[in-house]
Amino acid sequence: MRALVVGGGSWGTAFAGVLAQAGHEVELACRDARAVAELAERRENRRYLPGVRLADGVQPVLLDLPRQAPEADLVALALPAAAYAETAAALHLRPSAFVITLAKGLDPNDHRLLTEVVVGATGHDATRVAPLSGPNHAEEIAAGQPAARSTPRPTCAACSSAAPPRT
Repeated sequence: MRALVVGGGSWGTAFAGVLAQAGHEVELACRDARAVAELAERRENRRYLPGVRLADGVQPVLLDLPRQAPEADLVALALPAAAYAETAAALHLRPSAFVITLAKGLDPNDHRLLTEVVVGATGHDATRVAPLSGPNHAEEIAAGQPAARSTPRPTCAACSSAAPPRT
């Protein structure tokens, strides 16, 4: 699966690593060219997730949603809630794509769930858009510590398809 993680903060970096370790091809898209260069050169997000090596399958790239989103099978949005409306408006998704929202909270302007913001802006099939939530921190996930994350939609196609295969 080709995954695009939008947002190069701690949670985006950690989630990109989880996807890469599960065998997916992952682009970690950041707004800042200097951050992309540092991630690529040092293989560490020293600003947001210091001391954690970026997984080998993660390719840091400069954010270019019009080019990147239509090529992705999975788009994970690791952004502050306030950035969802603008970002979702720029998403052009293939019909089969999955979208996972990784931020907690509601849209600060109209108090909608972030999944509703994405569906409203894109017209994407709501069963292919899901939140991922849980009581853990990016540094714990990146370190491989046991954690629980959940989605409120047990039949959501995005959640079952993005998960690593069980062995």
